[in-house]
Amino acid sequence: MQLEFLAIDFEKKTVSPAGKIEGDRSSAIKRMERIGGKLILQGADEGIQDVRDGVGWTAAVMKETGKFVVTAAGDQEAFIVYGACIPLP
Repeated sequence: MQLEFLAIDFEKKTVSPAGKIEGDRSSAIKRMERIGGKLILQGADEGIQDVRDGVGWTAAVMKETGKFVVTAAGDQEAFIVYGACIPLP
């Protein structure tokens, strides 16, 4: 599966793949805070059932540019993702 875009629903406090994929792949936003021109989102995701792949994650979205950095850490693994937000119609 190739994932290119994420959708953030601020009302429901979820992050999910933009577009249709099999199963519920959304992650709850547990904390949102504005700090120094950035929107910080944080959460944790259990991952796929019966697979030890859960992670804690943090996203920092820059207010002026829409660019973001996401970090996620799990069981002896870590990820850093760079990107940019796009407005939805």
